[in-house]
Amino acid sequence: MSNVELASKIPYAIVDYKKVATNRLNIDKTSYIAEIERDFECASLFRPRRMGKSLFLSTMYYYYDYKFESQFDELFKGTYVHDHPTPKKSSYSVLLFDFSGIEAASYEVACNQMQTTVTSDIKLFLDQNNYNLFSEIDYATSPAMILRQLFMYVELKHPIYILIDEYDHFTNYMLKCNMDICQRTIDSGGFMRAFFEVIKDATRNSQVLDKIFITGVSPMTINSMTGGFNISSSVDSYGAKYNDILGLTHDDAKSISQNYIRGTGKIRR
Repeated sequence: MSNVELASKIPYAIVDYKKVATNRLNIDKTSYIAEIERDFECASLFRPRRMGKSLFLSTMYYYYDYKFESQFDELFKGTYVHDHPTPKKSSYSVLLFDFSGIEAASYEVACNQMQTTVTSDIKLFLDQNNYNLFSEIDYATSPAMILRQLFMYVELKHPIYILIDEYDHFTNYMLKCNMDICQRTIDSGGFMRAFFEVIKDATRNSQVLDKIFITGVSPMTINSMTGGFNISSSVDSYGAKYNDILGLTHDDAKSISQNYIRGTGKIRR
């Protein structure tokens, strides 16, 4: 691969790990997957935008979801977790929620769009895992009730690992434009707090829900829900251990430069 070809392979705005792992310059951050598995049951990761949170979440999706076990070598060869697989590799049904597209012009708009997002993500989860629950779940109700019905009716082959990307995308907009709407959303009875309360309740049954990982820009929203969702721990609470989980370090930049010289596309820590 020439240097020009390698430059064209640098991922930009690509959040699907499979595309990066098989056809793009890939900086290996998978050692942190092993650390998170050891340290957390419910973890939250907060960083500014454009730091790679969604790509890291996607990496976890392909690593933990049982459906990709047969592709493990293809997806992770040359990474830390390929040579040091964790006990829970490929052992979950991963339920992925992406809240990045939810608008917050009003409480009603945000609630309706979250309902649409939760419905779409759960239907995709059921379809991908061949769960026939389309008649049991009432999708016309609230996001919290939709999720509660999933936990009630699903007969699991594997426990669920919930991944939530950009959990605070719309509440950050509310904080900037209308604090009263934001407070209504996360207070007792608000649709967002109710949704996370269902997740918290489900953690009491590890046969249904075993682990949770959440990304966002700020801990403000999750902290404001207080007892509604007080089970999450920030990876930053472990100090310097997780400083380099996202973004480029000096050594990463050095490795990229060396790979340009050699004309290769794999970068390992």
